[in-house]
Amino acid sequence: MTHRITGLFAVTALFVLSSCMSRSNPYDPDGPRFIDPTFYRTLQFRDKYTEQIIDDTVVCVYQYGGNVDTVKAYPTQKLTVKIKDNLAVTRVCCTLMTVAMRNYTVLSNIPITLFSEMSDTVIYLTSEVAFAVKWDMGNTGINHLNVQLQWYASGSDFFSFYRLLRTDPDSTSDTLFFSGNRDDTVCYDSTAEENSWYKYNVTIGSLNGEVQRSSDLIMPIPNKPPSYSDIHEVTATNFTCLHVVWEQNRNDDFERYIIYRSTDSLTFDSVFTLTEQSDTERTDMSIEKAGQHCFYFVETIDDKGLAARGNTVSGINRIALDSNRILVYEREFTMGRNHRDGVPFNEEPEHVVYVSTFLIDRYEVTIDRYVSFLNNGNGTHYHDMLSRIGIVAKDTLFSYEPAVKNLPVTFISWNDAEAYCNCMGGRLPTEAEWEKSARGTDKREYPWGDDFYLNQSPPVYLLANYVVGNSGVTESKYTDDGGKGAVNIGNYLQGISPYGVYEMAGNVKEWCRDWYQTSYDVNDRVDPRGSEFGLTKVIRGGSFKSYPNEMFTTTRSRARPEEVMEDVGFRCVYEKK
Repeated sequence: MTHRITGLFAVTALFVLSSCMSRSNPYDPDGPRFIDPTFYRTLQFRDKYTEQIIDDTVVCVYQYGGNVDTVKAYPTQKLTVKIKDNLAVTRVCCTLMTVAMRNYTVLSNIPITLFSEMSDTVIYLTSEVAFAVKWDMGNTGINHLNVQLQWYASGSDFFSFYRLLRTDPDSTSDTLFFSGNRDDTVCYDSTAEENSWYKYNVTIGSLNGEVQRSSDLIMPIPNKPPSYSDIHEVTATNFTCLHVVWEQNRNDDFERYIIYRSTDSLTFDSVFTLTEQSDTERTDMSIEKAGQHCFYFVETIDDKGLAARGNTVSGINRIALDSNRILVYEREFTMGRNHRDGVPFNEEPEHVVYVSTFLIDRYEVTIDRYVSFLNNGNGTHYHDMLSRIGIVAKDTLFSYEPAVKNLPVTFISWNDAEAYCNCMGGRLPTEAEWEKSARGTDKREYPWGDDFYLNQSPPVYLLANYVVGNSGVTESKYTDDGGKGAVNIGNYLQGISPYGVYEMAGNVKEWCRDWYQTSYDVNDRVDPRGSEFGLTKVIRGGSFKSYPNEMFTTTRSRARPEEVMEDVGFRCVYEKK
């Protein structure tokens, strides 16, 4: 006989019931010391998974010998199996054939032993309904950038699934988590928006199709710390400078980056504060000496003042011997300009190219450097027109007038310039290398920015040496030259390029390695070298003969390799060692 009662919940308790079954007595009950023995067992029922006492009405069918009987106990009562029999033993065995109560049913036989003295036993039952689970509040909360949600595991053999639902303030519900594994009791909500609130609940399914739902959990989401930005690289550039590049923060509430520097990796000071989210690189030009080992990290701040710190990366700036060469690190940049009024056809089209890392001369090659080259067994690269810039030839020795020592060498053919660079362990720059050194990666129109006068009143001579068309300008200073001739290298500090290269607009134009083409090959996007053949070589930049509209970082001209001109010089590039 089986009694089966199902419901929504199982509640904990102990049950008590007394029952007696008379049996034949093989011993003499009339004996003077005869005691009619009684065998007892108090039963306690617990949930198999939670071990909680089950508090409910219970129906129990049990068998002793060939007799079957049924007992029933109500909540708060103890259930005691008691058999009275005249046996010369201290214990007897019987069988629980059926145990039935709300949400619990046992149909298989359970052997139990009764003793002549009262004793207890625990019987573990499993629920046929997957009860609603409870939240584990000790492990539920905000965990860094995520909401951590945890609940207690289901204790039912009839468990089917968990489903975690989230409802936002607009009453929109989404399933965040679904699992058929009873041990999956943790979910991380990484999409919850900060400064908001959400309602969560866990739905649990049973094999019999019943569905239960946990209590609602309301979670206010505070302002989260911003995601951190790691440094990608710290690269030595010109002389004492280090260039720092980091990943861009993507948070909507971004406010600023702060870049910190240390020389001992322990004590850090801020060196930059940037409020543009897209600014992800900066050259640190405030290092006091060359060969300095510096450590950097980026701190990201949101509009509520919370901060996140990225990784720490170190670098060593260049030693003094390299101060006249600039390291231009590998990266894509935009070359050329798109068509519009005033843009020459030979500067089109605008296109993105990748250029590998290289070193470039900080300054144009000077008369002093070129004369040293001539005196080092390269006299064949002298010609008479060099006397116009003060280089004097006497037999096989070459010299110059003291006043022209630091002027850029001109009247140099492409062939002479390439020979000089090869002798120095370098070569002439490609067009792409030259333009990247002058322009950087932000598509600027001039080495110093997009404003030719840089907020100064024209005419000005603080940025470059060019033609201003003003005959009343004094010639007492190089910076007031006004296009009358070349000036000493390193004269225009305010007009340097993003990498720290001097005079890439004005002073003298510069030879490049490429053969000239009337327009760019946009399919040549990695370290472009141009055509393998041609009649003329590329010349880049403006000179002291140029007007402002000829001073762009994209300006191109050309000449035959053997030609020499009074306003064309050069500088070298070198492969990174």
